[in-house]
Amino acid sequence: PEAQHNLGMLNYQGHGLSQSFSIAKRWFNKSAKQGLRESHYMLGLMFFQGEGSQKSPDRASAHFSTAGKNGDPNALYMLAHMMLSGDAETSYRKPSNRKSPFDFIGFDNQQSNQLIASLSLSLLAAENGQASANELIDFLRSQLDKESVFAAETLSAKCLETEYQTCRIFLN
Repeated sequence: PEAQHNLGMLNYQGHGLSQSFSIAKRWFNKSAKQGLRESHYMLGLMFFQGEGSQKSPDRASAHFSTAGKNGDPNALYMLAHMMLSGDAETSYRKPSNRKSPFDFIGFDNQQSNQLIASLSLSLLAAENGQASANELIDFLRSQLDKESVFAAETLSAKCLETEYQTCRIFLN
């Protein structure tokens, strides 16, 4: 799968050949089907940016989530941003009587907050080496009370302890 991913990157970036998002996407799909998290990240990025297809936040979220569950720091960071901006809304939100645009049901059918989920994902991204996540963490901590920050830290710690097997942040 790594060789297929590398061919995807060559086509995506246009190194040594003409840039082709559609060919890159085919190679990334082949590699992603074999479980390579980096290819899921690249597919998520392509769907997020509309490269090689129409923009699709749902498909981007799904690929970022798959890569994130395998510890990809960039995918975790992108999911955190999508959660914060609402771009991940249809993938992560279930219908609820929302009192604010950040309310959603997702963790054990209890009302939760997108900011908590975004902070949890940012913490995981930082733990996995995404240095830019620290700025987002600082911002999110400034927006949340101590109890919410503790909830986010607890969620991310549980993900790490179980190697993402019982990580309630990922709904799919």
